[in-house]
Amino acid sequence: METNEQPPVHTVFMKGVISGISALVGIVIVGGIVLAYRKPDSTPVVPRILMALHAPAASVNGSFVSWNDIQVDSDALTKILSKNPAGLGMTTDELRTRVLHRLLFSKVAESMVNERGIKITDALMSDVTANVEKALGGREAMAAEIQKQYGWTYDQYRDRVVRATVILNELQKALDADPTISGPVEVQAKNILAEIQSGKDFIEEAKQFSEDTSAADGGDIGFIKKGQTVEPFETSAFALKKGQVSGVVKSEFGYHIIRVDEIKKNAKGEVEEVRVRHILFKTPAASEIVEKRLQQATVHQFIHTNTRAQSGLDSKVANR
Repeated sequence: METNEQPPVHTVFMKGVISGISALVGIVIVGGIVLAYRKPDSTPVVPRILMALHAPAASVNGSFVSWNDIQVDSDALTKILSKNPAGLGMTTDELRTRVLHRLLFSKVAESMVNERGIKITDALMSDVTANVEKALGGREAMAAEIQKQYGWTYDQYRDRVVRATVILNELQKALDADPTISGPVEVQAKNILAEIQSGKDFIEEAKQFSEDTSAADGGDIGFIKKGQTVEPFETSAFALKKGQVSGVVKSEFGYHIIRVDEIKKNAKGEVEEVRVRHILFKTPAASEIVEKRLQQATVHQFIHTNTRAQSGLDSKVANR
């Protein structure tokens, strides 16, 4: 004979209570997470949990930026700004927008480097850190300064700042060597040089076409000594005679046309200083090209900010 025993009433009741509590906890957790994404500053505990979980805060072309990334950079920027509270007057939302924009920018820059097959090696990273270490008096001094300024470890600074610097530097080199990008600038420089050679006034051409701050002064940058300018510029300038105009000279800043107006020699008859005018035609900056790529990218911003971080540097946040 089969029996169909029902569980005790109190057992059913307790199961119902537990289920109800579980559902309520689930609702509270989900609600807290949603609120954290929509209003990150209203529930400070939840963002810290999302940070610990490395939860996504945004993505650009499928590459994610985590809450941890934002919080680590935000804490560092807050520490820097705390030393000069009257300096920027940046709100928490503006700070977060700026940080998120930088992180999205870095993701796009890295993807562009990868597209070109450029490897960011330890050697490249070490070259940059070595220069900083030398300037600060060694690795220990550098680590202490990083901790003081950012609140980061040496490795955090290397991964978050040095790597981004190297990526942008290597991308700039690649863009400068790309004839589809630098070619039109070189053509313009050669055309202006041809006009000068055919009788156009150098000073007026500099005022009209130079992209250097010296343009208003007709390209005049005054007297220079050896070691004060980049090597291609210096080599060309010190090889010219008074009144002579160079060919098109390429440097890391772009393309130059150089004219020497005065020469100073020492008692031995050696050239010590030359007074130089130049016309500068800038090659596109890697940062500008990355910015344009970011504006055209597919960006999903999960964390709320009042200004979309994708174009954050176009807002007042960028001008601080």
